Amino acid sequence: MHDVQPPMPRQRRRNAVLRLYDRPLHRDWAAWLTLAMLVITPFALGTGKKAADDPWPRWADVIFGTLTFLLLFGALPALIRLAVRRRAWHRRHPANEPAPNTSPSDPRWPGSAPLPVATDGGTTTRPIPVAPEPPLTAPTRPTQPYTPRAQPSNSSFASALPRPAVAQLVPSDFTRSQVLADARQGQAYPIAHTARTVQLAANPRDEYEAVLRAGEAIATCAGVSAAAALRDQVGTIPAFAELQAAFVGRGVAFGHWINVIAALNGVLRSTAEPIDGLTEAVRPGPKGTGLVADLSTLAQERNRWAHSGGPRTTSDATSRLETMVPALERALPRVEFLRLSPWVLVRSCALRRGRGDFSIVASDLMTDHPDFGRRDFVSSVPLAENTVYMLTGRGPVDLTPFVVVHDCPECHQTELCHADGLSREGVILKSFARGHSMWDRELASDVERLFVIV
Repeated sequence: MHDVQPPMPRQRRRNAVLRLYDRPLHRDWAAWLTLAMLVITPFALGTGKKAADDPWPRWADVIFGTLTFLLLFGALPALIRLAVRRRAWHRRHPANEPAPNTSPSDPRWPGSAPLPVATDGGTTTRPIPVAPEPPLTAPTRPTQPYTPRAQPSNSSFASALPRPAVAQLVPSDFTRSQVLADARQGQAYPIAHTARTVQLAANPRDEYEAVLRAGEAIATCAGVSAAAALRDQVGTIPAFAELQAAFVGRGVAFGHWINVIAALNGVLRSTAEPIDGLTEAVRPGPKGTGLVADLSTLAQERNRWAHSGGPRTTSDATSRLETMVPALERALPRVEFLRLSPWVLVRSCALRRGRGDFSIVASDLMTDHPDFGRRDFVSSVPLAENTVYMLTGRGPVDLTPFVVVHDCPECHQTELCHADGLSREGVILKSFARGHSMWDRELASDVERLFVIV
C-alpha cells in the first residue's frame, strides 16, 4: 500500500461560533465546558434527592438549574475570554493607527469604481481594465534564452530597489585574526577546537554560535584547571560550594565556572600560585575590565541564546558580534597560563631503573587536531594511565574528575569530556567537541570525595 499523507488539521478560527466559541469546536475548552454543564447538570438535578418543602416541580428545577449553570459556567467564561481578546487586540492595534485601504472603492482594487479621465470633449469616466487571470498550466521550456531588458539609468524605480548588504552576509574580520591562529596552535584542545570553528564560520550566524562556544570553552578550561589545582582547599572557597550545589543539582553551567574564576582573585592573595600565570590572568583590570568581565559578557549572550533569544536574522547576528568579538579577542590572550601548563593524556608510565623517576608517554592535548600528537617527558612521581594531567611548574595536576577521556556511545569515538553534573547513573560527562552526553559510574566516588557529598 502507498503511504497516504493524513489531512492537515483545520485552522483554528477564534470566536467563529456564536461570537463565543472557537472553530473547530472540539479544540475549544469553553465549548467542552458548556457541553459538560449541559449534560451533567440535568443528570445531577434529575437524579438527586429533592427536598420535601421545595414547592417547585422537578422539571422546573432541571430546566432553570441547567440554564443557570450554562450561563455561569458556560457562556460567562466565553464572554470573559472574548472581552480579554478584544482588549488585547485594541492594545496591539491602537485607534490612531491607519488601517490598510483594501475596500472595493480603492483604485488599486480590481473591479473598483471608474476613475475620471480627461478627454477633448470634457471629463468622462473609464473603468480600470482588469486582466483576467491566466489558467494554471504546466511550465514549458523556452525555446530561446531569456535576455532581460536594460533598465534606464535615470529610472527612479531602479534606484529605489533595496540592495542587500554584502558585508552582512560574510563573517567579520575577526575570523582571520592572528589571535585565533595562535589559539589553534598552542591552547588546550577545547579552546583550540572552538577557535578553529570560529575561523571556519561561513556567515555571521555561524560565527555568533561559534563565539559563544569559544567563550564557554575558555571558562570551562580555566575553571577546571584552577579547581583541580586547588582541590585541597575546596572546603574553604565559597565558590566551590556553589559548584558542589550545581553538581548535585541542575548541572554545571557557564556562570558557575565564571564564579570560580572570579573567586580566585581573593584566594590567590593568601596562598601560593598553583599554576604559573594564574594570578595575572584573573586580576581585574581598570574600570571593571578583565577576564571575568569579558566572560560575563559572553555568558549573558549565551543565556539569552539559550532562552530562545538568539539572532533571527543575519543583520541581528552582525550587530551582536560587535560586542561579543572584542570580549573574546581580549579573553583569549588572558588565558595564556593554559598554554604554559599543557594538558596531556598519559598513555604509559614506566620506572627508569637506577634513576628513581618515570618515563611518560602521553598524548598532547594542546592543538585543534583531534588526532593528538605524542609528548615524551620524565616525571618524578608515577602517573596513572588513561588520565588527563596538567603539567605545571610545581608538578603534574590530575584533572580527574573534571576532565576525562571517555568512549562516546553515540558517535563511537573517544572524546575529551568535562564533568557536567551528578545523577543516579553516575557522573554526567559532556563532550567538548560535539556536546554529546554520557555517564560514568566510577567517577561518582571521585566527585563525592572531592565535595564530601554524603
